[in-house]
Amino acid sequence: MGAFGQSWNSLRIDTSSYQAFQNGEWKQVLNIANEAKKSKIDFYYLRLRTGWAAWNLKHTFRAAKEYEKALSFWSADTFSKEMLIRNLQFTGREAEAQGFYTNKRTPTFTYICAEVGIVSTHDTYAAPDYDLDGTDNIYGEQTVQKTLGYFNLQTRHQVSRKLFLKHIFTYLNINKEKQFAWGNLPYYPNPYTVKQLQYYIQAEYGINTWWKILPAYHFLHVQQSPEYSSFDSIRRIYSFSETKSSFVNSVVSLENRFTIYNFQPFIIATWQNLNDSTQTQLTLGTTWFPFGNRSQYLISQGTLHTQNGNSQIIYSLIVGSKLLNHLTAETGFTKGNIFNYTEWNGEMLYNVPDIIKIKGFITGKYSLKNMEWGITATYLNRERTSYKDTFLPPPAPGLPLPLKEVSTPHLYTQWGGVVSFKYYFNL
Repeated sequence: MGAFGQSWNSLRIDTSSYQAFQNGEWKQVLNIANEAKKSKIDFYYLRLRTGWAAWNLKHTFRAAKEYEKALSFWSADTFSKEMLIRNLQFTGREAEAQGFYTNKRTPTFTYICAEVGIVSTHDTYAAPDYDLDGTDNIYGEQTVQKTLGYFNLQTRHQVSRKLFLKHIFTYLNINKEKQFAWGNLPYYPNPYTVKQLQYYIQAEYGINTWWKILPAYHFLHVQQSPEYSSFDSIRRIYSFSETKSSFVNSVVSLENRFTIYNFQPFIIATWQNLNDSTQTQLTLGTTWFPFGNRSQYLISQGTLHTQNGNSQIIYSLIVGSKLLNHLTAETGFTKGNIFNYTEWNGEMLYNVPDIIKIKGFITGKYSLKNMEWGITATYLNRERTSYKDTFLPPPAPGLPLPLKEVSTPHLYTQWGGVVSFKYYFNL
């Protein structure tokens, strides 16, 4: 008995783990499993008990590992298979979870989501002789975006075991103001509106456990006033003639995600054609789950974005934490000019060419059963360039007056808010 009490063997491991399992002593079950690993003792029921203990302690990464090992002992175990699928989904490894579904699995909707948002621009008239359009206008003019409101409706559904489709319908209403100044006199505001209707469709195909390909198309229809409008200097008003245009943006990404302990490194290569320009992106990053579940996570990534031979690095950091039983908070920022940057595989398009130096956000989400409510506050720090054309003295009598163009950066901020509702099917 003394020798038995000082060493671990298969009988003791089995007896002790079963007793702790029956008593609901989940931490003790994990401790016994750790001792069994040191002694190189492994069997089906130990993995089954350890997986259940890890699940109850919300160590979903370990639970997935234990149930996967249990299936290696008994591949027909439907309980372990269902628990493995559930844990893979909870750790964001849905592509791996799909590998355990049968080919006869009924196609189903994953979720449906609606968002309503508004962005306000804290931008003011910079100077009377600024010419934002770059034309030879010595009096000065510029266009300021006042508010942007949008409505977004999206859904995702399963077509086959490896293929998912995402659909997003978006309507934007952008209020702008053409501002014109005559010399040093106060500027004259001339408001107008741009309306944009968007349809985004993305396919997500799992090539294997780690790799998937995501082609997407973004169809846009824009109804707006022309960028160069005629100005009546007598009445001091602009005249806008309505124009309509439609165009298509295309994106295709190749993505690899894998899991190492509590880390999920990922690599994303993207080729795209946004706003009549071609871009390539290479993203390297990782998601860290410090406690082995999705209650807390940190996503860090860097993206090399190249367009027209010009390259830049765009950094992004997101931190999320479960605060209460049904309440989750998330915050993060992106640093860099994200004009034509493929965020979320082209779901978000930043068609205003002004440099975005920093984009930040903070989100609160409340979940109950299959429903999730969210509210988000956003912040954008932007920079646009204004141009001033000034006549210089003639180099000699009788020669025309030369023009000198001076560009000046101008910083401004945007604040916004988004309210969302999401419903998950078969959660």
